[in-house]
Amino acid sequence: MAEEFNTDSMLSTFVHESTKQLKKLNDIISKKQGADCFDDADINGIFRIMHTIKGISGVMMYENITNATHRFEDVFYYLRESHAGDVPHKALIGMVSALSDFISGELLKIQNGNTPDGDESQIVNDLQQFYNELKDAVNSQVRMAEEDKNEDPVQFYITSRAEEDTYYYKIVIHYKKDTVMSNIQAYSVAYALKRVAVDLVYTPENILSDDSSADKILTDGFHILLQTRAAKEEIMGIIDTSDTEKIDFDEITAAEYRKELAELGREEELIVIMSDDYERENEPDPIVPGDYVVRPKDTGKRGTLVKNWYKQQTGINVDDEKMDSLMELVGKLSIAEEAVLQNSDLKVPGLELSNFKNASAQLSSIIVDLREVVMSMRMMSFKSVFNKMEKIALDVSEELDKDIKFEVIGENIEVDKKIIQHIYDPVMHLVKNAVDHGIESDALDRVLQGKSSQGQVKLEARKDDGKVYISISDDGIGLDKEKVSEYSKRGAGMDIVMKNIQPIGGTLEIDSTEGKGTKMTLIIPLSPTVVKGTRV
Repeated sequence: MAEEFNTDSMLSTFVHESTKQLKKLNDIISKKQGADCFDDADINGIFRIMHTIKGISGVMMYENITNATHRFEDVFYYLRESHAGDVPHKALIGMVSALSDFISGELLKIQNGNTPDGDESQIVNDLQQFYNELKDAVNSQVRMAEEDKNEDPVQFYITSRAEEDTYYYKIVIHYKKDTVMSNIQAYSVAYALKRVAVDLVYTPENILSDDSSADKILTDGFHILLQTRAAKEEIMGIIDTSDTEKIDFDEITAAEYRKELAELGREEELIVIMSDDYERENEPDPIVPGDYVVRPKDTGKRGTLVKNWYKQQTGINVDDEKMDSLMELVGKLSIAEEAVLQNSDLKVPGLELSNFKNASAQLSSIIVDLREVVMSMRMMSFKSVFNKMEKIALDVSEELDKDIKFEVIGENIEVDKKIIQHIYDPVMHLVKNAVDHGIESDALDRVLQGKSSQGQVKLEARKDDGKVYISISDDGIGLDKEKVSEYSKRGAGMDIVMKNIQPIGGTLEIDSTEGKGTKMTLIIPLSPTVVKGTRV
């Protein structure tokens, strides 16, 4: 069915946006490859990435990508809400990396005009097993905490009186019978509503820790009592209706709200103030007998996170060919400007050109600004490439059972996008060579040579005198002088290195000392030109 929607424009947008999201995902993976866990920002970031890819792949009807990302979205939502500890980070990193590779492979098929028909079942099965084990561990921790907990003193706050701008709603969400993890879907609604709630009660209560809550929700619906200053339209805009069958939405009175609380078994939360000496903290209005007091619902800071999730970045995707055409037009405009200003018809003795000179000076300034803006639109930092290289280096070192430290310098330096496109493969090969052929296999041998047992690999970028220098260095076995020339010509991946950097005027320098290490430097002009050569 995907063929019905596969216009060139939609495919291009899908591939571009998915690729952009994968870059963000790989950035997070690279940063946390050697860490103990993902922090809250990482979990929120991965959740948003999964949600985005799931949505756009669903529109394109690429079901395998949608299924895989949907399962990951559920897991990271659970991680975020449960704040689970002792998560097997290495296993989770492996599964996220596997998903990234899977989607990358499917995108490559699409770009080559083929159908993305990869089998996602292994990824989904592994993830489901991980999710089950994680949930069992969390439930066990919750049960232990409940057995050991001491009751804190009860604190109360006064419910807002029924002012004109206060609404009471009774909401029942009925999910489709085939909805997977309906408890997660329901909790996402409750979580989102907290940012506009004065008071919020929902049932079932223990959505995340109670395994039976999903079935209860599918059978009886997800019941919500909400006190808020938001109108119905805003509330409906917050609720995710993608998996809902219907929503019962009723506005009720304050008295009906209290009655509904009791019917939901929450009457213990209502305390009638019978004493005149009760004072509400930080409230200008005195409390009066008969006012209702309820236990507070701790919304914490998570409501702010919900707002931020839906804050869209402004921007558009522009095809590379259009950018090249724009740059070409700016160049032609500059030539046309020069032709006008130097036109021989203007060289007439005694001709007064003060107004013309003022206008032409303004035009020249605008063209300069335009050229700078267009150039800036073509600029990208090395960050995404360098983060990916760190992951590659650590993967290779783990495969070869080598202990290395990978250092990155200058990842925020910006260069023309064409440079980024041409240096990816060369840098990847040089990084692999540094780990594979550069760093010694025997850590003891390194120690005997007076080195650290941990191999050192550094990827560095810098700009100087109109050129960008990208160096990959290691403190490994190095090369003797005879092998340097041979290595530069026929070393592992050197043909690929030269093939990619020569079209943009790049050269390669190799500096190596036997027993001390090797440093390979790509030297590329900031404005790509066609120059060939290798300097050793």
